[in-house]
Amino acid sequence: MTSIAAVTPPPAPPWDAASEPVASPPQVAYASWRRRVVATLLDDGLLGGLTWLALGDGVDAPSLAPVFSSNAAPDAASWWHSLWVVGGFVVLLGLQSDTGWTPGKLVAGIAVVRERDLRPAGFLRNLARVGAHLLDAILMIGYLRPLWEPKRRTFADTMLETVVVRRRPERLARGWEFALTAAALVLCLVGAGLQTSWSGWSKDVVSGHQVCTAVAAGDGAAAVARSAFVGLDGRETQGVERRLWISHPVRTARSYTATWHWDETLTATGDLAIETTVTGTGGGAVTGRVGIAGRSSEVTTVEATQSGSGPVLTTASSSVGGEQTPALGDTVDVATSFLVDGQPVATCSVAGFTLDQRVP
Repeated sequence: MTSIAAVTPPPAPPWDAASEPVASPPQVAYASWRRRVVATLLDDGLLGGLTWLALGDGVDAPSLAPVFSSNAAPDAASWWHSLWVVGGFVVLLGLQSDTGWTPGKLVAGIAVVRERDLRPAGFLRNLARVGAHLLDAILMIGYLRPLWEPKRRTFADTMLETVVVRRRPERLARGWEFALTAAALVLCLVGAGLQTSWSGWSKDVVSGHQVCTAVAAGDGAAAVARSAFVGLDGRETQGVERRLWISHPVRTARSYTATWHWDETLTATGDLAIETTVTGTGGGAVTGRVGIAGRSSEVTTVEATQSGSGPVLTTASSSVGGEQTPALGDTVDVATSFLVDGQPVATCSVAGFTLDQRVP
């Protein structure tokens, strides 16, 4: 019988950790500039719609990507005067802080995360990022920087060590992800729809009326004053604007009108005009002057009419008011004068004039 010798395999070479293959780091898909713009527009539309609902027209809305331009009216309230708007801004900032998404970013499929570990950046970092965006707003250079920067970062991203990446909610089932994204899209579209006025109208809400007798204001004016009487009317008008299916009061204006009735045969020849002044309780005043058409050199004139079955009276009105007039207060003093060659010949005044009649 032939014997077979056992063959001992050679010893394995010593383990060398350096020889092991190294896993390549995960590839990061940075968000494109176009997706960032779409997300910003959607979020700004949402905050703009909320601002209009809370404060009306002519108010600048907050933004997670602020700029220096303003469309606010000179006397408009600031958005932080509304708890609803402040709350909406904080909610969006909180969502971005905890998840990386806002409604607009969820629709665009992007998220704001920390650069070092790609996790949500936290509230304080995101709040500082909003303020740092003002650096990006200088000539808009920072907002354009993602077009050429390798990691698609703005100056604010670089300062706060954040990046914007392509990301969807991975932990949600496909159906729930679709439903959440659809809800965010509807919310953003409603906000955007509230940015455009569909229609608008005005309606009188309160009014007031008083009659006063004219008083002679100088020598030779007694005849004019004796023949004249004045009707004082005031009204408050509420502007209403419709956006989508929502009607919202947007502005209030008050006007005061002095209507003079006088005997033309007793009026001296000359340059004829009517001047009316409304004075508020705080001392502020608004004055308007209107000339009688064909009898005046004033820039603004009004046509006079004649009426009356007995003595023929000439009628003309002078009005003052507008959106600044409500600041004078609910109770005002109204004084009006009939002028001949720039000098008052008859005056009429009412102290404590109020709008006390509700218009149905």
